[in-house]
Formats: sequence, C-alpha cells, structure tokens
Amino acid sequence: MYRMVADGTGGNKNYKGMLDYSRPALYDKALKTRLSHWILPVFTLIAAIALLCAGQLLAKQGARLRTAGSDAFWIFAAAYCCYLLRAGAWVLTLRRLPLSLAYPLLASAYPLIMLLSALFFDEPAGAGRILASVLIGGGVILLGIGGRESDGR
Repeated sequence: MYRMVADGTGGNKNYKGMLDYSRPALYDKALKTRLSHWILPVFTLIAAIALLCAGQLLAKQGARLRTAGSDAFWIFAAAYCCYLLRAGAWVLTLRRLPLSLAYPLLASAYPLIMLLSALFFDEPAGAGRILASVLIGGGVILLGIGGRESDGR
C-alpha cells in the first residue's frame, strides 16, 4: 500500500514519486488538456464550417427573395450574423490549430455548400461537380493525414 505525500501536487503522487492515476485531480487535468488541445479546436472548426454553409445558404435565399421583389433584410442580417460568428469560431480554431492544417479543412465547406445548394435550391450537381467535390474531400483528408505526420504524432 502506498502512502500519499502532501507535496503540492494535489495528492497525485505516491511516496515513491510516481503518479497515481486513480486520483481524480490528475484525471481532471488530463481531460482539460485533451479538451483544450484537441476537442475544442475541432469543435470550433466544425462550427466555422457549419456557420459558413449557413451564411451562404441564407445569402442565396435572400438574393432569391430580393429578386422576387420581397424585402429580404432579415435574411441578409441572419447571413451576416452567421459570417460574424464564423469569424469568431475561426479565430478560436486558429488559437490551437496551425493555419496550414485548419485552412484546408475549412475547404471542406465548398463541397458541402454545393451539396446543400443542390438540395435546397435545386441547383444542378452534375458528374463534373460531384467528381470535383470528391477530389476536394480526398485532398482535405490527405492534408489532415500529412499534418499528423509532420507533427510527429
């Protein structure tokens, strides 16, 4: 049985100086580290992509309504709010992820916008556009894999 030593570590070391992983304080610190270095940047990147897509779709809908002669002020205001929130999510993403990794991942929004515009606005999505989207998606995956290799993970 190990005796715990009060050495300012919150009781996470036994008397031999080894870390005791059964202590909740160490688990909390590891969880906070994982959240701040991996999960939160990915979440903010996904939020930035979703807000970019939403802003583009709202702007397109506003343009369609404006062409039809109705007032689309609130739709354009919502689109610009999405852009503003996306900028905030992007800044939070860049605080933890390198730009060389985050920006290509943001490019995954382009095929998403093409797919969503085909779904919501009946825009054509021919074979060439679908192939281009698949190539963009493959490039994003390759950049993500390459980013991990260059980080030494």
